[in-house]
Amino acid sequence: MPIISIIIPTYKPNELLYECLQSIDKQTFSKDKFEIIIILNGDKEPYYQLINKYISKFTLDIKLIYTGIKGVSNARNIGIIEASGNYLCFIDDDDMISPNYLENLYKFSGKDYIVVADFRTFINDINQLGYDYISKAFRTTKKNTLLCRRSFLSSSCGKLIHRDIIDNRIFNIKLKNSEDAVFMYNISNNIKKIELSSKDTIYYRRIRNTSASRKKRDLSYRVKNIINVCYSYITIFCEKPREYSFSLLLTRIAGTIIHNIH
Repeated sequence: MPIISIIIPTYKPNELLYECLQSIDKQTFSKDKFEIIIILNGDKEPYYQLINKYISKFTLDIKLIYTGIKGVSNARNIGIIEASGNYLCFIDDDDMISPNYLENLYKFSGKDYIVVADFRTFINDINQLGYDYISKAFRTTKKNTLLCRRSFLSSSCGKLIHRDIIDNRIFNIKLKNSEDAVFMYNISNNIKKIELSSKDTIYYRRIRNTSASRKKRDLSYRVKNIINVCYSYITIFCEKPREYSFSLLLTRIAGTIIHNIH
């Protein structure tokens, strides 16, 4: 049985998925210790055949699942259900990871805390790397509290999460934006701390202007998104107010407003 389950949602994939799989194939972590679950959502063909063509080139343990329901959240939820590993690792289909990624994350892992990797961004050439807010947090945040290291709770990627932390929580399929941050806040009551992996453990995040999170939206859409996301945060907190951080809730709400205004 694998120790780690890698969950990759994909929608109308192209060769970027193949590059993602190549980076996983280069892992120093033993291949019998992890599995890959690819969840194709939306249109099935010709993408299902294309993915089968990709995965036939690897000796990795890969499970391909199809769902006609579009959406990254639903796809990830299917991956959570199908995962066999004690640890879950979310990777977007156009991103890549360093060869030591799984090995080093597992080395620092624990059942009641999460371990995070450093982030680098790139557009087309992975040799031309940039930094984002998570990269900055990895270098500047010293105090190990959820509030101080809240930047790492904005994305489900770039980290290793034990199944006990996730418990029976899933991604909110009604949200079109900020679903990662809401999910991470939802499981935050089970996270005792956030550990940093070594600096050479890197999640390479591809920047695409066509991605849903980077599209320019009109004011009515952004206002509606602020209401929906903030309502999700507040609902989670109110269900178990003694278990969730109110200060962290306020930062999540403030971040949602700022993100949608700019």
